[in-house]
Order: sequence, then structure tokens, then C-alpha cells
Amino acid sequence: MKSKLTVTPLGGYGEIGKNMTVMENNKSMIIIDAGISFPSSYFPGVEYIIPDISYVTERKENLKGIFITHGHEDHIGALPYIIEELGYPTIYTKKLARELIKKKFDEHGIEYNKFVLVDGKEPVKAGDFSVQFIHVNHSIPDSSALFIESGSKRIYFSGDFKIDYTPVNEDLIDLKQISKIGEKGVDLMIVDSTNIETPGMTGSETAVGFEMEKIVQNVKGRIFVATFASNISRLIQILDIAKKYNRKVVVEGRSLKSIIEIAGRLGYIKVKKGDILNIKEAEKTPDDQLLVLVTGSQGEPMSVLQRLSLNMHPKLKLKRGDTVMISAKMIPGNEIHINKMVNQLFKSGARVYYENVSEIHVSGHAAREDIKMIAAMVNPKAIVPFHGEYKNMAMLKHVFTEMGYKEEQIILAEIGTPVYLAGKKAYAGNHKVPSGKRFVENYDEITADEELITQRKIIGQEGVLFLIYDYMAETGDIIMGPEVASAGLLLNEDHITEIGQRLQDILYSMDEKERKNKEYVKEAVSRRMKRFLKKKRSKEPVVISHFPEWGHE
Repeated sequence: MKSKLTVTPLGGYGEIGKNMTVMENNKSMIIIDAGISFPSSYFPGVEYIIPDISYVTERKENLKGIFITHGHEDHIGALPYIIEELGYPTIYTKKLARELIKKKFDEHGIEYNKFVLVDGKEPVKAGDFSVQFIHVNHSIPDSSALFIESGSKRIYFSGDFKIDYTPVNEDLIDLKQISKIGEKGVDLMIVDSTNIETPGMTGSETAVGFEMEKIVQNVKGRIFVATFASNISRLIQILDIAKKYNRKVVVEGRSLKSIIEIAGRLGYIKVKKGDILNIKEAEKTPDDQLLVLVTGSQGEPMSVLQRLSLNMHPKLKLKRGDTVMISAKMIPGNEIHINKMVNQLFKSGARVYYENVSEIHVSGHAAREDIKMIAAMVNPKAIVPFHGEYKNMAMLKHVFTEMGYKEEQIILAEIGTPVYLAGKKAYAGNHKVPSGKRFVENYDEITADEELITQRKIIGQEGVLFLIYDYMAETGDIIMGPEVASAGLLLNEDHITEIGQRLQDILYSMDEKERKNKEYVKEAVSRRMKRFLKKKRSKEPVVISHFPEWGHE
């Protein structure tokens, strides 16, 4: 029987983060990954951004499970915020991701016991879907691609991957299994486009270890290393190097401590008692016997490395002779924060190594030749790039057309626009399903009101003007006030007088019926006062009217 399979992106297409892909066939639905993204300064007051899942919740009776490719935040971080809305579906995943998700659920007080642990040896059945987990290399163990079959359709979902011929503490990506999948025939490949701009092949994680070791063996003072907490392959190498050169390790940063505890319990990281010290023990340790693992590779405001750079850490102070290694990629958008932090680190007297000056980081994502190699093995009939900004996806399309694919075989999917597999074709729909962003504030409050977030941004940039007054509805005469207050907007006495005169003019320009409508007055005063202040002060603040009394009819 011919089937029509639908792939609906809800996050991670044309953007980095909040990865979520929905697949449907007949009355069966599955979700692949459920991640967060971290907000830029454009979203003040927001901790995380998660996908809008209203399309799924409207059909949750069809949901057969959530499949998790690996344990990074941009793939699992949304789960505590959506699992209840989705009716607590089964989560299929490997061991490390399961433990990381369980930790999140515990922190949010969520009781959940419907994990299915997969080993990749056999496909998993979920409704009309059969899903095979395939081992791939990435910057965290237990990372997987997925081979999905439903009806007559076959999809290869690459997940986040690289090809590492000398991986740390794991096997090489399962190229043999991927080749077998290609021989079966694949209708659609959804592929990681993060590093398509990088020519050649991604370097091996082992090479980073060699480079870091060269630095460590020549350092006489303390060593501070910042990296992503979830980069367990990197953590393994750092801990091994510390042990080799007789350095005890201090771990500073909640996320690092949590990851090391979980990875140690599962056997990914081997740490003996006494290898890791607390801060008090570190104070008694000679400088040349100490390595401090810290959070803050992206210059995050309250991270350990940022506080060290500003001399604000309560227990640790940088000094001349210290060495700092930032073993992480500078994520686009964080450049200003990181550069400021690096400058401060140098000012403290430390020697600083980072990606631009030392090869102490390699990506966990496939470069151009890696992607081309996997595509040649899978040999899909159609391709959808994901896990990249639009430029990455467009570049991937260009690369594949150079390989001989026709343009119509490569679909640049957009969030909310379904991609259909029907007959021998894959094509994008001409409509959008409910989709977009939801915002997490205070770590558990969720809002979909982007206008509210935008208004905060305006207040931060343009300021806010408060007008307290009352007036006669019949005539428009102001009978109390106006009292004028502002935040983020510099006003002198002349400005305040002009604002009062302008307010009176606005009220006089309305008719009696309009003045009796409280909401109309607020909106009209806001709109016209903004125009006035734009002309006078080159500012367009948020304008708020408050009426201490109402009722002069």
C-alpha cells in the first residue's frame, strides 16, 4: 500500500537550537528531539526558548513516542516544559541521555517512568513507525542517527554527527550500518548542516587532547580550563591529562559537577577518590599541581570564568602565572561577551589560549566532505538540511547540486511547513501549521507572547514614560496632573512642560465619545505622544497612561 508520510519541522530548521521534528503517517505520530535555544539580548528576561507544540497537543492521541538522538540541551532541554502537555509519552533514548533527562525531571519535580532504553541492535516499533538507532560520533557519547521506516517510506535522520577516525572513549561512527541503509534505498535524508561552510573534514577529538597536553606540560602555575559541560569527550581528555601531569582537579560550576557525576556513575568518566578536590583543599595545593575546570566558555554573565575575569569569584582569584584555556567554539552572537572576557583575563596577568590562537577545540559537527561522504553512502532521493541557519541550509543545497542532485530534490524546510513524502516525490506543503517560539522565564513560567518580550526590548532601548492625569470627558480639560515620570528617558523641566501641553492638545483633538472610551484614550495618547517624542527627543518610549479617577461624564 502506498503511504504519505509527513515531516513537520517545529524547531532547528533555519536556526541553531530548539530542535524538534514531527513525523506522521496514518494515525501515528513521533517526535524527534525536544530542545531549547538560548536567547540573545533581543529577548530580555527570557531564560530559554522552546518550540511551540500546539500542533502536537491538538493531536496528542496519535503520539507514539519521543525519540532522542543525544543528550545536548538543544535536543532535550524542552522536555521538562512539554512532557505534561503531551500526556507523558514514552521517551526512547540511550543511556546517557536518559540519565540527563531524569536529572531534569527530578529538578522540576516531574515523576516519569516511561523511558525505553535502546541499544541500537534492533529497530523500535512505535505505532506505524520502525526506528533504528545508529551510532555516530559527536561531542557527547551515545549520539545516534535514526533510520525511520513507515509504510513504504524510509528516512535517514543524521542527528548531530561527525566522522572521527580516532574518537575518545567510543567507537567510530557505524559506517557499515549506514552503507546497508543506503543499499535498502532511502526516500529522504535529513542532515546536519551546521558546518557545511567548513571545507574538508572535521578534526578528531584526540587531536585536541594532544594540543592541550603540549600546553599543560610546560605550565608551572595553575591551569583553568573552560569547556561546554556536555562535551564529555573533552572532559575525559582534560581529566586524563591532569592525572598524567600530577595535577589535582577542582570542578567549579553546577552544570559541570552534574555532568561529571552522571558520566562517572555510568562509567564514561573514570575518576578515583582524591582526584577531584574541593575549594578548601585546593587552597592547600601547590599551583603546579592544580587544574580547575570551570563553566563560562561563552562569557555567560554569572558563569565561573566570567566572574574570575572580573575578580568577582568569592573563593578563586586569578594572578600572574595562571594559564586559562577556553576549549570551545565561539558561538555566533557571543563574540562581544567572549572578547570582553578574554581581555579581562589577560589584564589579570593570565596567559589565555582560545580557538583563534590555539587548536584546543574541534567541532562536534561534520564538515563539508564528511557530509558529502554520508550523502554518497545513503544515496537519498531527496534531502532536507537541518540544524543550521538559513545560510547553512542554502550552502548545503549548493554543495549537493554540485554533486549532481537536482534543485527540486533538496528542500529548504521552514519551521511549521510540512514536507510530504508521497509516491516517488518529496515536496514542501503550501501552508503552515501552528508553530513558533515559547519563552521560559524564571525557569518554569512559559509564555508565547512575543509582543510582551518585544515591549521589554523597547523599554530597554527607548525608555518608558508614565503619565498620571484625569480630565473632563465633555471638554477634554485636564483637571488633575499631569504627573510625568520616566525611566531610561532623560527629561528636564522644559520637556515635562511640553509633554503636558501636548497631552492637553491630544485630548482636545478628540470628540466627547472618544474621550469617554478609556482604552481608546490610552492608545491614542501612547501613539501620538510617541510621535511627538520621536520628533523632539529622537526616542519612542513605551507610554503608559494612568487615571487615578474615572467617571467625569
